[in-house]
Amino acid sequence: MSDEEGWFYGIDAVSGEILWKQKTQAAAGAAAVGPDGTVYALQSSGASVIAMRADGEVAWRSDGSALDLGLPDSWLLGEAEYTANGNPVVTETAVLVPMMYGYRIPFTEFRIPVSSQVIALDIHTGKAVRVLAPLVDDSSGITGVLPDGTLTNSLGAVMTSALAPLDWLLNWLLPGDLELLPVQGGLQISRPKDQ
Repeated sequence: MSDEEGWFYGIDAVSGEILWKQKTQAAAGAAAVGPDGTVYALQSSGASVIAMRADGEVAWRSDGSALDLGLPDSWLLGEAEYTANGNPVVTETAVLVPMMYGYRIPFTEFRIPVSSQVIALDIHTGKAVRVLAPLVDDSSGITGVLPDGTLTNSLGAVMTSALAPLDWLLNWLLPGDLELLPVQGGLQISRPKDQ
């Protein structure tokens, strides 16, 4: 579990004793545990996902820079940034996580989301391997992986619905013809291409 100050705690499930704590930026409760005990957690700033071994030692912090979605720089908002916004899911070879791409609103922690994707992070290094599926809204929820590779994503629409009343202004601030992701909500199903 994590607290609002960014400390992540490993707690004994039987006794409740704190076994370890690690300073992170993981202010949210979104975390997953791999078969080897590695804990994968979202962070509120900096690298989007952090991996901690069963003893609390940091194994890696994610690096999504390899995925270039071709978003232009903005004279006002700067470079596009990415942030994880849904619970990580651990598979045999990757950590899957919804990522929201957009532009930081100056002097705030808010980003204007213009693209949302489910991406795969290498389970050993945290480097982004590939985009698995585009999402029509921000996820801020659960990604499920079915036995045939189908992905299910709850579309929480947390950021898009919060910013929607300002879409006229935000769309004007965005570079080129980019627009704020529209509010969709619901559940998205993404099937592998061979199906």
